[in-house]
Amino acid sequence: MPSGTQILLLLSTSFALPLLLKATLALALVLAAVRLAHHSRASVRHVIVAAGFGALMLLPIAALLAPPLRIPISLSPSHSQPLQTSASAVAPPPGSVQANTSAASESQAPPLTEVAFAIWAGGACLFLLPVFGGIWRIRAIRAAALRWEEGESKAAPLAQTGGLDRRIAVALHPSAPGPMTCGVISPVIVLPHDAPTWSEGDLTRALAHELEHVRRWDFLTHCLARTIAAAYWFHPLVWIAWRRLALEEERACDDAVLAHSDPAAYADQLLALARRLSAAAPPPLLAMAARADLSRRIRAVLNESQLRGRASRKVFLAIAAAMLLILCSAPLTLTLAAQTPQTAASTNPAARFRSETLFVVEDVSVQDSNNNPIPDLKADDFLLTEEGVLQQISLISYQAVDASQSFGSSVKGYYVLGYYTANRNPAINFHPVQITLKNGRPGKLDYRAGFYTENGFTGSAIPPTHASALDPTLTPPEITRKVEALYAEQARRAKYQGTVTLAIHIDATGAVTGATVKKSLGLGLDEEAQRAALQWKFAPARKAGAPVESDAEIEMIFRLL
Repeated sequence: MPSGTQILLLLSTSFALPLLLKATLALALVLAAVRLAHHSRASVRHVIVAAGFGALMLLPIAALLAPPLRIPISLSPSHSQPLQTSASAVAPPPGSVQANTSAASESQAPPLTEVAFAIWAGGACLFLLPVFGGIWRIRAIRAAALRWEEGESKAAPLAQTGGLDRRIAVALHPSAPGPMTCGVISPVIVLPHDAPTWSEGDLTRALAHELEHVRRWDFLTHCLARTIAAAYWFHPLVWIAWRRLALEEERACDDAVLAHSDPAAYADQLLALARRLSAAAPPPLLAMAARADLSRRIRAVLNESQLRGRASRKVFLAIAAAMLLILCSAPLTLTLAAQTPQTAASTNPAARFRSETLFVVEDVSVQDSNNNPIPDLKADDFLLTEEGVLQQISLISYQAVDASQSFGSSVKGYYVLGYYTANRNPAINFHPVQITLKNGRPGKLDYRAGFYTENGFTGSAIPPTHASALDPTLTPPEITRKVEALYAEQARRAKYQGTVTLAIHIDATGAVTGATVKKSLGLGLDEEAQRAALQWKFAPARKAGAPVESDAEIEMIFRLL
């Protein structure tokens, strides 16, 4: 079972942990800033929280664009079990060597990253259901609402006073419990059916509140923030920030009403509307009053020392700059640091090893008798052999060809098939490949008939270990289980090749407890090399017949063929 540190490493290299750390930092700063600004205007606090949700939305993009900041961590010997990653659950490269046959019978649990992603996706879908349900209810309300021209004529001068230069639709709905706003491009203020009987003051305050929602684009902000919260459903700070956003947008609209209204009269109206809403279903859009946080709103309305008004442009710019600073900061990536052995005979590598990841990519067009592409094939539909040896397809994707870029070719699409070659014969340079369709499926195939290697496969021709020259009494470790690294998808798409050199630490039981990148390639290949190295097993180094800790080096070669 992986230790907590190993799980952190896995999450870091799988893009999840750096994103979570930065999201937590952004939310903590937002909530702290809101708390410090409790004497400021509600509109300022709303901008702070809204900027925080904007940062959460842009964090994944920023994490992809910003170069990572690597933080080395160490694994203690008590946590020396190999890290179970996707390299062990997905079919490993056929060139992997495993001398310890008992390890082959070990049960393979689903990879942690896939389980975590499935849990996250299920939770996100669950928390998005209220969003979609709310949109459906909004469409139903707008369809059933009746236009109220007298209400629009009353709202027009209020809109001009509030800075709105467009006419806002006002409608009556038979089951609306209170005033509410919906829509972005064509916003509508929906009032209860008895709104025409309200007093002039109550109607003016209700319209002023909802018009401020329209002017501030609160409906759009509300929906986006709720969707972002669903994506971060597992994070408690997100829901604290969400509730604060809803409170501050209502208080900002309350402040706009109080610019031309008596606080006591407005507080009475909020309380009366909240009583009406308590017996109705929760509105799916911005409502003027609700029971949640009503006491805090009324206290703010009656607080004569409370600052009110709109946030200035300088405040917007300062908050945006602060959020951009968080977004542009380098994402954190944890890497394994080699431990300083306490009982090893030498700090120099006791052995050096080499491993090759050889990934073959074949572009295959499949057409029917009318030269039309067949785009619905799966990996199981293909039979791929190299030098007559059946290969396991681990990558398949279909690429449509743009007609404007086909240069007159009849090929309208092709499959990308990838596999880890099992053939390691250094005596030949050309490796023939044959691809057919299984089960007699019709189709004309066009593909590369093989590939060349200049000097055969290099990995098997190099001695894997040598004794330490500084301590000839030290017997170097020997491999009992070797797992070759998977080819990172980002590097494969970029056709990126090379060698990653790792410094590893092997404890007295033969487990790898640390791996540091000495020569880096990037594009995900460093992390894949570390994942694979953590799964290697050794017969430990020995000094005077006793097992001891030792250091070693591994060259992980990545080649595309």
